[in-house]
Amino acid sequence: MSDQTVFLITHIRFWRRRHGSQIRLDDLVKWWVGRNWKVSLLFLGTLTAQEVDTMKASTSGVELRTVGPRGIHKELLPAVTGRMRDRVARYFAPETPSNLEEFKTTVFREMCEVAPSIVWMVHLHLAPILTMLPESAKKNRRFYLDTLDVQYLRTLRFKRQGIHDHLSMSKQREARLLSPFDGVVAIQNEEADCFRQMVPAENVLTVGMCYPIHRPNPVSSRRVRLLYAAGQGDANKKSLESFFTYCWPKVAQTPHEDIQLNVYGDVCKNFKQELLPEGVFLHGFVNSLERAYREADIVINPVVAGTGLKIKNMEAMCFSKPLISMMDGSQGLEDGIGHAFLACDTWADFAENLLEVIRSPEKREQLAEGAYLYAMSHFSEEAAYREIGTVFPSLETKTPSG
Repeated sequence: MSDQTVFLITHIRFWRRRHGSQIRLDDLVKWWVGRNWKVSLLFLGTLTAQEVDTMKASTSGVELRTVGPRGIHKELLPAVTGRMRDRVARYFAPETPSNLEEFKTTVFREMCEVAPSIVWMVHLHLAPILTMLPESAKKNRRFYLDTLDVQYLRTLRFKRQGIHDHLSMSKQREARLLSPFDGVVAIQNEEADCFRQMVPAENVLTVGMCYPIHRPNPVSSRRVRLLYAAGQGDANKKSLESFFTYCWPKVAQTPHEDIQLNVYGDVCKNFKQELLPEGVFLHGFVNSLERAYREADIVINPVVAGTGLKIKNMEAMCFSKPLISMMDGSQGLEDGIGHAFLACDTWADFAENLLEVIRSPEKREQLAEGAYLYAMSHFSEEAAYREIGTVFPSLETKTPSG
């Protein structure tokens, strides 16, 4: 066992692996454990006995601690409003500690017991925790904030599309929240460049995602199955509504004997099957999308707002699927446009490109091969964790022997 310890502070139930942020963090934790680092989790919230068992079974070797700060989420999350505030409040326990001072004391005590070399907090809204801690807690350890998003860009893009962002943020305020950290972790290179405008460049590193990579399947010329998978958020709802309005009528009119769109994930909760166009089928949340991806011929991502790494675009390429995305889905993946996937500025372009790929098995085969090659060079474990060696110099990105 290494004498190095990661103290992970998060409210994300990563062992569930239902959403991109959960999958990414779960994989990172397992990567740390697999390289003989001690990982101590301080989970902000309450867990049922069943969830504790699930977490321990999923991520063996992780020491679990919990703290439930009742009534202090307003201090932790001053910019959170509306529905998101209610959601975040539910992460926190109804038990003690019941005030901010007690919460600070609890976090400090847990940190001292663990004595970590690295403290890794996840998401911007936990950044104020660092300023709460006494200076003695910061000695001989380094603090990193795993951002998941450039929040001020997310706010701007949501506003542009008329979608309310529940964690509204300005660039100046985000920079202030980031400045106390020894390191700021971006999920993709474009966002890393944004963070370098807010904090010293040497403090920024990129830790992406890795994913199993599948070779292309034989292309079918007789049938076409489209796939869209997404969560329940307002942006995903609007994206699919816009696709139904501007693209699906053109797709439905194409002279093809067998074409349908299969929709997966909690985005389905926003729609009723009986009100959808003919040829569109809702499947809801499934524990694994592997079968859905295997059976899909083309993946679409009509995303109109957001930041971070577009996990569904990454998944589609890792399954070597032809992918049509709106340009917002290409952030951090721009070097793959045109050969690994197609990115569109307008709905007219989206419909035109999608129809071309539907009609041409050769184009699908070309995009599938491009997606496979891109995934091999960008989404392998070595590629995802290459820069983390600057934080954990004793770790190598190859799997340890033995």
